Amino acid sequence: MLEKLESWAIERGAKALMLEMREGNQAAMSLYQKNGYQLISRRENYYAKGINALIMRKEVEL
Repeated sequence: MLEKLESWAIERGAKALMLEMREGNQAAMSLYQKNGYQLISRRENYYAKGINALIMRKEVEL
């Protein structure tokens, strides 16, 4: 599914892909890192007090 979404975005001219995930979700972190995403930012208390969001980005080539 991730590959299909990436292909769809690239076909439409995306130069980078970004996503947000809940901090502590190790399964998601592993999946995204294996697919080339890098952690670029953290949003403190984004979901609730003490529950942060992580922002990840992947550069793509057209």
